[in-house]
Parts: sequence; C-alpha cells; structure tokens
Amino acid sequence: MFEILVIDPPTSFVAGKGRTNPANHYEVMTDKELLEFFQNIPKVFNLSDDCLIFLWFVDTKLPYMFKLMNALNSNYDLKKDRFKYVGSAFDWVKLNKNYVENSRKFLKEQIYEEHTDPIEYMEKMSFMNTGYYTRHNMERCYLFRKGFPPRPAVKDVRALTFSPRGSHSQKPISIKYKIRSLYPHSRVLELFSRDPSFDSKWWVWGNEAPLSKNTLLGAKT
Repeated sequence: MFEILVIDPPTSFVAGKGRTNPANHYEVMTDKELLEFFQNIPKVFNLSDDCLIFLWFVDTKLPYMFKLMNALNSNYDLKKDRFKYVGSAFDWVKLNKNYVENSRKFLKEQIYEEHTDPIEYMEKMSFMNTGYYTRHNMERCYLFRKGFPPRPAVKDVRALTFSPRGSHSQKPISIKYKIRSLYPHSRVLELFSRDPSFDSKWWVWGNEAPLSKNTLLGAKT
C-alpha cells in the first residue's frame, strides 16, 4: 500500500519538431489515454486511504491537470474520500548546465562588472526555455491530498529549488530528498519513472524504469 504517489505524466503538447518536442525523447500519451490512465490509478495501484500525490505538470495545460484528477476522483463516491487540491509543492528553477563552472569564474576571477547584482546573475544563469510570450525557466510540482496523511516530519523544506537541468524532462534528485525529508517512513510509488529506485521504500513504475527489486512490473502491492 502506497502513502505517496509521485507522477510525471508523459503529456503530449505542441512544442515544435526539434529537441523541445517531448515525443522526440520518450513515448508520450494523448489526452484521452492519460484520462483513462488516471481513472484507473486506484484500480491498478494499491493506494492508502490517507495519501498524497506530487504531480508534475506543465503550465500550458494546467486546466487539463484538474480534468485528470477529476477522472481519478470518479472512483470515489463520497466527497470526503477524494483527492483535494492543496497547491504548489515545489517550484524548480532550471539552471544552465554550465552554472557551476560560470559561478566559479564569477566568484574567483570576477569576470563580471563590480555593479553586477547576484540576483541578476542568477537570473542570467537560469535556463532559457521556450515560451510564446515570456521564456519559461521554471517547472512546478503540485500537491493533492486524500484523507489524513501524517504531518511532515520537518518544517524547514523550501518549495523553491535551484538545480541544473538534466536530460529532457528529468527532474532534480533534490526534490526526492525533500519529499523523503518530509515523509521519511512513507511508502512511495513513482509513476512514469525513468530513474532507479530512490531508496528501499521508494518504488518505480514505467516502461523506462530501470529494473530492480523496487521496480513495480504489475500492479497493486
């Protein structure tokens, strides 16, 4: 039985034909396919009555995120048994891959003008992503709650995370450390994972999930 779900759905969206298109990096699912998948989550996976969902989602399709959660909640007749929206859990500011190298130059060699503001420098080091109006450089993870999960074990975990971007759609491991700091004893299931199991109580599922004793091949457990 899982107390926490971490979901990074392979959402399909119009993003050009090159490296920005997720379909060029991994198998994506249509909106209809994802709706069906979310509707079946409680039937396929054994969720605790007191459960949290950490859900990564792109801002351009935010209304669709709530449609997915409504599909999941259609399994519960009573309103009190459904997942409720809590808000943003983590805000990941994506940094350029050469951030560390450039930061050392900034600190040691003082290659920037003396009047350069450190905050302005951090903004320049953020990754210049796509965008129709402003260029996006942040990705957000949202939180949903069902029942009465335990209180967080610590109270000093920040929502904001600065981390260099990895491969396409790869999320920073620092987020997993933060989730584990909040809930050190909870059993976690990560859906659509492409990373190894984080620890002995962290299970992974997905067609690209590396095989290990914590790789969920079937359902339930």
